[in-house]
Amino acid sequence: MRKMLVGLLCGLFLTLCFFVLASANFPPYSSSLFQKKFVSVFGYEFVANHIRSIELATNLYNSFPRYEMGRGIFPDYFGGAYIDFESGRFVVLLVEGVATPDVFSESSVMSVVGMGSAGGVIVRGVTYSYRQLTETKEYIRSALMKCDNYAENISSFRIDIVSNRVVVELVVYDDVQVELFENNIFKSSILDFRRCRDV
Repeated sequence: MRKMLVGLLCGLFLTLCFFVLASANFPPYSSSLFQKKFVSVFGYEFVANHIRSIELATNLYNSFPRYEMGRGIFPDYFGGAYIDFESGRFVVLLVEGVATPDVFSESSVMSVVGMGSAGGVIVRGVTYSYRQLTETKEYIRSALMKCDNYAENISSFRIDIVSNRVVVELVVYDDVQVELFENNIFKSSILDFRRCRDV
């Protein structure tokens, strides 16, 4: 419980710091002691990249068409995107083997990809599309509502953008429990089974 609380507080602090820095028009240079301290911990390059990455991510995700309920409609070649923790750069995931539109088309994903490393963007190839990840997560959620007897062994399930998998954390984690999940809920290489984190 203590580890989870510390992790949650650190994540909340970092998120707050980034929003404060972004709203303070940083960079360029500022005399703010807080901003100087933040740069001294993470490095100027990381902070500068991170602010640019937040802007790219916001614009990219806001550009996708929406269903009536507000959820995005993502193209088959889009595997997701995230901000690299070490460099602060924006990482766009493209599904390998799936045709993408011309970089110079109106596609928001491809216009970001077209910026390349000079624009602070890293492109990685992945196996699964973001749509497949979200559909898998939704399928597990609906299947668990029908399998009350098995749901108690599921600690959590979530999309891990970086690993390009749907992570399923099990309270009791062994081959037998994984097989039970696969037989009763869903079996696919898109799943990554893990022991649940200490609470």
